[in-house]
Amino acid sequence: MTDGSGLAERAETVTHLLEAAKAINSNQDLASVLTEVMRAAEKLVDADAASLLLADEATGDLVFSVALGDKGDKLSQTHLPRGHGVAGRVG
Repeated sequence: MTDGSGLAERAETVTHLLEAAKAINSNQDLASVLTEVMRAAEKLVDADAASLLLADEATGDLVFSVALGDKGDKLSQTHLPRGHGVAGRVG
């Protein structure tokens, strides 16, 4: 006997993975692709928020390249200097 809820969860997972793959294979600019991939990941793990930090090669800072969720606008393009954390930045 097949567990219907397990099958539905798998179908939802595949849908989110396909959304990410579609974004990766699109002809959009990198920022749009990264945002779409992060949206798919956010849905995949049923998160309230998601962020992607990339290293700024010139400064060594981590930069919030994608920030989704309630505080996303606050974090977008925020720089974290090397050796510093995120704690206390979102409130």
